[in-house]
Amino acid sequence: MLLVVLISLSGSLLAQVPQSFRYQAVARDATGHPLQNAQVSFRIHIIQDDLSNEAVYIETHQAM
Repeated sequence: MLLVVLISLSGSLLAQVPQSFRYQAVARDATGHPLQNAQVSFRIHIIQDDLSNEAVYIETHQAM
């Protein structure tokens, strides 16, 4: 019985969603060259699904 409980708990621990993710971005001009020493801003949207196109999370950053 204890073995069944431990196995079911270990499965639920592995199924946890991470609280963050990592990403990198490069800002480029129209010709594809990286923008250097330019002030840029960007916004990240996490969309619920394709049908509703509803953003469940929005994050905006400004970088130089």
